Amino acid sequence: MKLTRKAALVMAAVPVIVFITPVGSANAHGYVSSPPSRAAQCAAGTVRDCGAPQWEPQSAEGPKGLKNCSGSRGDFEVLNDDNKGWQVTSTGTSLTIGWTFTARHRTRDYEYYIGNTRVHYVDVATPRRSTRCGTRST
Repeated sequence: MKLTRKAALVMAAVPVIVFITPVGSANAHGYVSSPPSRAAQCAAGTVRDCGAPQWEPQSAEGPKGLKNCSGSRGDFEVLNDDNKGWQVTSTGTSLTIGWTFTARHRTRDYEYYIGNTRVHYVDVATPRRSTRCGTRST
C-alpha cells in the first residue's frame, strides 16, 4: 500500500489536535475534514454506499491505541475497506490537518499513525498558557 494511501487510511480514525484550553484539556469531538478522511468522504458523498459513516462521520472512534478506520464499530467497517475508491492526498514531508467539530468532550492526548509508525503526538493533559483552535502541522 502506498504511503499516501496509508496516510488517508489513518486520518479517518486517529486525531491530532482539536482544541486546547488554558486548563489543558481538549474539548471537541469531530473528524478530519482536510485533507478529507474516509469518514469525511462518506459524509460529503465523495464515496457512496458508506452506511452509518455518511450520517455520523465523527463517530468512528474506539479504544486507546486502536489503529483502524472503523473505530471497532461494526456499522463503520466500510471505512476499513481499502478497495472502496477512497481519494488520497499527496502530502510531501508535512501535513496540515483541518477538523469539523460536532460536540464537546474531554480527551487526554492525540496520536497520528501512518501504518504502525507514530508520526505525531499531542499531550493535551499538560496545561497550556494559551488557547488555540484549528489545525496542526505534522
